[in-house]
Amino acid sequence: MSQMITKHLALRTKHFPIIISMLLVVAHLLPWASHATAALTLSANDLAFFTHFTPGAGIFRNEWFYLPVWVSAILLTMSTLAQGKVGRLIGLLGSCAIAALALPRYQFLIGLRDAIRQQGLRSGLAGFEFGLQLGVTLALIFLLVLWVAVDAIKEAGELRRGKDAQPNLFSVRLYSFWVKNPFISSTKLAFLLELICLMACIVPALGLLSVQSAIETLYQSNITLGSGWWLHLIAIFGLALRVGAKIRAAFRS
Repeated sequence: MSQMITKHLALRTKHFPIIISMLLVVAHLLPWASHATAALTLSANDLAFFTHFTPGAGIFRNEWFYLPVWVSAILLTMSTLAQGKVGRLIGLLGSCAIAALALPRYQFLIGLRDAIRQQGLRSGLAGFEFGLQLGVTLALIFLLVLWVAVDAIKEAGELRRGKDAQPNLFSVRLYSFWVKNPFISSTKLAFLLELICLMACIVPALGLLSVQSAIETLYQSNITLGSGWWLHLIAIFGLALRVGAKIRAAFRS
């Protein structure tokens, strides 16, 4: 009975990645490090900024706390590729908006703009302390847009082939790369991405435990794991169910 429920929820429910994506976003914005003083309670979004300036945080970089945001954007895009043009566009816009949560804060972007004006592009970016965060987020948004565009070209190519019409050379090359390459077939790519997303979501959950003592030392008081951290664990569990169900299905086939 439990196996039937797991298979239904984790493998056959096409909206399951959207649910996980939304859980990750909500969890990111809810408290992860709770304190008796509300002003000292930190969400994952706060931790992503706060850890950068926390003495004793060690090798755990603040960017790790943005992994759930990037994962959420990927899952949302992946789950809307099967929708129509409007649904695909809405999904892409939503994914880009989610990914934008990981952009550096406004005042730092203004500082970067001023630095580029005064020192030039290369020197301004070299001195920007949130450069990795900015680069990964912009690269992800670009890749999500490219992913949806290539998938749309693939679909258009299939329609043209069905009508016995000749698609343009650009469409043919993208279609061949996307469809005929067995390593990145839709099923394999989806499974690989979901597995990577699962591992990525585990990192910040463990990361909070690694920096908890450093935050408590800074506060000079104890903090507890907040509702956002626990909700994040639920999202990890759901994603693990889906990945596990696909692995079992692959071995049985």
